[in-house]
Amino acid sequence: MPHSISDEKKKEDLLEKLHRSILSSLKDEEFDRIAKSSKLVVFKQGDYFIKEGTFDDRIYCLISGEVEVVKDKSYTVAAISTPGARFGQLGVIDGQARSAAVRATSDNTICLAINAGQLKETSSNPAERDQILDKLFTTILAERLRHTTETLTIVRKELTSTREELEKAQTGLSEIETIKNQNKTFVRLLKSLEKQISNIDIEE
Repeated sequence: MPHSISDEKKKEDLLEKLHRSILSSLKDEEFDRIAKSSKLVVFKQGDYFIKEGTFDDRIYCLISGEVEVVKDKSYTVAAISTPGARFGQLGVIDGQARSAAVRATSDNTICLAINAGQLKETSSNPAERDQILDKLFTTILAERLRHTTETLTIVRKELTSTREELEKAQTGLSEIETIKNQNKTFVRLLKSLEKQISNIDIEE
């Protein structure tokens, strides 16, 4: 079963590292507000921290370990091990049920579970709260867009390379077909020559 990190020093170190590297766009006070509404949770291999079809207000940020996104209980959509990867934001934004499940595929997978609902409830300044959430969502969506753009660029390059290889293969096939036709012509000429030689032998 998942469990929270109780070692305060370890929590502080992980949160500081998270703020410096992954959530650096947040101001110190903004990050502190998020940290107070969050838990550092450790998952074992096979543990689910998002279940398809459920509702909750948590956004998860991967700190270490490996996870996979699963659809319909068996189809693996993606395997992820990049620190800073975030999950669950769409359910918080639109209030809809989780469209896929996320589970740990390695022991000691650590995530920051951000409770957006708790952040809303404990905030005395709605405008400030919304600003923090907007910045968090904007950061997440910007990173997703950047990742999607990079993926599309890679796919486009692979498609271009594949197209070039197919064109080379087609050129090669055309050359082979040309050689085959030339061979057929040569064979016909050879047979004709043999026939002419045979006729010469008969006349003699």
